[in-house]
Amino acid sequence: MIAKAPTATLQRLVTQIDKLEAQINEIAKSTDSQNLSQFEELQWLREYSENLKSKLADKQKSQTKKTPRDMMLREVTLVEKCDHQFIMQLVETFESDRIFCVIFERCYGSVITRYPAGVFVPHMVARFSYQLLSAITYLHGRFLLHRDIKPENLLFRTQSEDAEVVLGDFGMAVELRKMDDRCQGCAGTPHFVPPEGFHSYYQSFPSDVWACGCTTYWMLVGRCPFEESSDAALEKKSKLQKSFQTTAIFGMWRSARMGQVLQGWKPQFEHDQTANLARKICHPREEPAYALASGELLDDQATDLLRKMISKNPLNRISASATLLHPWLLAGLQDTPHPVPGARVSAPASEVSGAPAASQKTQQSIVGKSIDKGDAEPKAALEPVPQLWAAERAPIEVKDGKRMSSQVVPTAEPVDLM
Repeated sequence: MIAKAPTATLQRLVTQIDKLEAQINEIAKSTDSQNLSQFEELQWLREYSENLKSKLADKQKSQTKKTPRDMMLREVTLVEKCDHQFIMQLVETFESDRIFCVIFERCYGSVITRYPAGVFVPHMVARFSYQLLSAITYLHGRFLLHRDIKPENLLFRTQSEDAEVVLGDFGMAVELRKMDDRCQGCAGTPHFVPPEGFHSYYQSFPSDVWACGCTTYWMLVGRCPFEESSDAALEKKSKLQKSFQTTAIFGMWRSARMGQVLQGWKPQFEHDQTANLARKICHPREEPAYALASGELLDDQATDLLRKMISKNPLNRISASATLLHPWLLAGLQDTPHPVPGARVSAPASEVSGAPAASQKTQQSIVGKSIDKGDAEPKAALEPVPQLWAAERAPIEVKDGKRMSSQVVPTAEPVDLM
């Protein structure tokens, strides 16, 4: 079912058409067929009404929104292009009368569910960050922008402590045309959105690096680099507002809110705390504290890498491929056997009985992603997507009318903070 967004313009058109139709009906009842002037007036009103109806139909068509099914098909198309060790692999898609399902490989929780307060162990953080940045380097090499990198979207491939992390949730990903291209709009979780996403309303490949830096910072310190805590905000509110109003970024921010630049874009936030966080991220004098909660400073090499990744100027931000050669990441990998980035590995062996069951998004045992199509017209069943690593998957067997898989079992999608 296609959802249409009503606007004031559409409402005015509908009201105008209704009044015109009533006028046409009233004139038609009292019009003499022999009266040429009345006949011409009636004909003109009918033509005018048809023009308004055509205009209304065009506006409704231009303001239609994509259905959840279309959005999931778009995500499937992007994930199909990815065959990397540290990117969650697509298994198959299928569709019933009311449900459209996307099946991914099985994972065992996210970084934030396994380490809710932070990882804190430097060599583990370096290993996780290396794997994440390896996946981002692969995506950027194929002009894919993820736009929603955060600890919730880093999933563990196995239950062991030294498990690899894989990047998932490509619901906000987009494909660009060249390396210096930009994506208009701002998407993602506010704590991981770069300054250019707020004050210039665009995202590009450096935006993913910023989000990776924020994720690494969270794993090391246990908090995001920019946070709007209630106590600290009240103490610094007056000073921050005065200093913020003297910067050029504040001028852009104020103009944007007035709709005078950025083609009429007016940033709106559901909560004042989000607006304060955006100001803090954009403010050139606001820098994260590269220290633990206890006051202990981070390692010099870790601080150097984070400063290069969380640079507020996207032109000065380090690239994803360059981070893989940073000494801090390489030092954290010395004690851990590590395969070549991008090498294909098999998924963990598991067994599951029964056909995949579609359900709502939760963190319990859910099979991939699913949507309820409601009263939408039934679609033809989709062919399963080509398997990117079919040679390593055990064939699906049918036993007592149930499908048995000995290799790949899908899992739930992490909860989005937005």
